[in-house]
Amino acid sequence: MQRALVVTRATLAVIAAIALLVIGTAIHQTLSNGIPVGLFAGGLLLFVFGLVFRPHRFSSWIFSLTFAGGMIVVAAETNRDAILPANFLGFAWSYGAIGLAFLVSLWPRIRIRPSVFDNSGKNETRD
Repeated sequence: MQRALVVTRATLAVIAAIALLVIGTAIHQTLSNGIPVGLFAGGLLLFVFGLVFRPHRFSSWIFSLTFAGGMIVVAAETNRDAILPANFLGFAWSYGAIGLAFLVSLWPRIRIRPSVFDNSGKNETRD
């Protein structure tokens, strides 16, 4: 059961990374009054998806590695039309998105443990 759950999470991470790569690459050049709203929207989607998979370390890494690998494939220079143009928004999306995906995966997981000196859970009466 546990193994099936891990495989399911990893599969969902791969699907989400590919979907986000396609959506983000399509919208990252969108400008509104000179503001790169497409770049911000793609970055926000990437951050939210990264947070979804973050509680499970393996699926978080699968998400980040799939996204980075897909970005390398998309950014590869070919003799055809470029999918990611060589301008500021293209570079910001390609390098910034990879960095953001790994930043979310690498950020330390902080677990709050009850303090030794915390007496709030005890029913003690002192006279």
